[in-house]
Amino acid sequence: MVFLRERPLQRLRRSATPAPQTIFLHAPAVPRSGAEGTNGQQEGNTMARSKPTARDALRKLREQRAQLENEEARLREEAATELGKLLIECGAETIEPAQLRQIVRASMALGIEETLKRIAPA
Repeated sequence: MVFLRERPLQRLRRSATPAPQTIFLHAPAVPRSGAEGTNGQQEGNTMARSKPTARDALRKLREQRAQLENEEARLREEAATELGKLLIECGAETIEPAQLRQIVRASMALGIEETLKRIAPA
C-alpha cells in the first residue's frame, strides 16, 4: 500500500508591488486612430448619415435623365453624320431633303424587307 502525501500549503507572501491595472482602450488617455471603430467617419463628426429621402432620389433621377438626354443628343448627331456619309457615298446628295424624308418614311412604314422586294429588279 502506498500513501500519498500532500505538500504542505505554502505561506502566502504579500508582495510590495500592486496588482497590475487593467487598461481600457476607450479611455481618453489612449489616442485612437482616425478610422478605428468609426466606419470611416472622423472622430469629431458625431452625426450619423441620414437616409436618402424621396427628394434626394428625385434630384438624382433628374440628373441622370439630363445626362441621358445629353448622351442621346450626342449619339443622334453621330448617327446623322454616319448616315450623311452613306448618302453621299450612294450619290443620294442630289435628292431633295423633302423627297428623301418621304422615301425613308414610306420604307419604314412598309418595312425594310418589303421595300427591298418592291424595288428589286424582277
